[in-house]
Amino acid sequence: MGAIINSIAFPKEVPKYDYRELLGTRLQTLDVMNGKKKAQIYISTYSPTFPTRGTVIYSHANAETLQNTHYLLEFMSESLNLRFVAYDWEGYGLSEGNATEQSLKRGAECVYQYVKNQYPNDLLISWGRSIGTVAACHLAALFPSFSALILQSPMASAFNIVFEKACCGCADALENQVMITNVKCEIYLIHGTSDRIVPIKNAQLIFDNFKNQQLKQELFEVIEKTDKNVYKLLDVKQFGKMHYYIIQKGGHNDLDTVYKKQIKYIAEEMKAKLKL
Repeated sequence: MGAIINSIAFPKEVPKYDYRELLGTRLQTLDVMNGKKKAQIYISTYSPTFPTRGTVIYSHANAETLQNTHYLLEFMSESLNLRFVAYDWEGYGLSEGNATEQSLKRGAECVYQYVKNQYPNDLLISWGRSIGTVAACHLAALFPSFSALILQSPMASAFNIVFEKACCGCADALENQVMITNVKCEIYLIHGTSDRIVPIKNAQLIFDNFKNQQLKQELFEVIEKTDKNVYKLLDVKQFGKMHYYIIQKGGHNDLDTVYKKQIKYIAEEMKAKLKL
C-alpha cells in the first residue's frame, strides 16, 4: 500500500529544473544519510536586509522546486523580515535520490540540523504547503525547539485525498491528522474554502483531531472560539495553541498570490505572538 501511495503522492515525473544560475550563492548542498546510502539535496537561504531572530524552514508543494518558490520566498523574507531556508527533498530539482514520504521526512530532518547549527539562537518556524505540510508537521512533532508551525492547504492523510471517505486507516500515510497531536508549539492552520485539490475538510479533520487530543489531556475544558471577518475574506477558529484560518473563496494554488495579503496578515499575527 505504501508503494501505491508514494506513486500517487510522488509521481515519477517530478520537476527537474536546473536553477543553479538563478539562485547562485543562495544554494548549498547537504548530505542526507539513509543507512549507508547517501543522497545530496539542495537548499536555498533567503535572509532579509535587516537583522532577524526568526528562521523559517519552508517545505514546498508537490509540483514545485526551489526554482518555483524563489521569487515568493525572496518577497516573503523581506516583507516579513524572517529568514527562509527552503529545500528540494530527494528526487526533486537537482537533488539526488527518489521521492517518497520517508525521503521527504529525512530531508526535512537534515535541513533542521543544518539550521540549528547555523542559527542556534533563532526562533524556529516550520512552514509547509500542500504535501510539504507533511514534512513541516513531522519536524514540529519531532523537535520541541520549534516555536510555531504553519500548515498551508494541508492534507489530513493520503486516504483523505485519494478517497472521498477514508476506508481503511490501518494502511494510511502522510498523516498530518495523527502527527498534529504531538505538536506542542503554536499552530497556524490555513485553508481556502474553494480548494478542489485538497478539500477544506482536511483542515477541519486536523483541527478536530488536535482539539480532541487536547481535551483528553486538559484538566479543564478549553473553549473553542470563532471570529468572523478578522481580516478581509478571513475567518478564524481558535482552540488552545491552534489558530485555524479559513480564507473565503481561496483555492489550492492561489493563496500566495491572490490572497497574499491574507497570508501576510496571518504571518504577522504569528510574529506578534512570538514577539518577533
